[in-house]
Amino acid sequence: MSLQTPRLSWQAITLKLRNPFRISYGVSATRQAFWLRLADDAGWGEAAIPPYYGISDESMIAYWQTIAQRSDPFPNEPADIPAWL
Repeated sequence: MSLQTPRLSWQAITLKLRNPFRISYGVSATRQAFWLRLADDAGWGEAAIPPYYGISDESMIAYWQTIAQRSDPFPNEPADIPAWL
């Protein structure tokens, strides 16, 4: 098994919800999400952090910028991905 250098790219997107999301502390009509691409392996994914987790958009942007700069190989085994991230 050979490991390849990742080529991760991401884009922040704003999703307009068809139906506003309502919980006890308020209503939101949009959701910030991130569209992710892992090149060479043709991997695509998305990540959306609900606002009640308390993670700011700026924190997520900084996180994806850091991950995109990693030079160590992306793992072949799905179980190894959380440790790599």
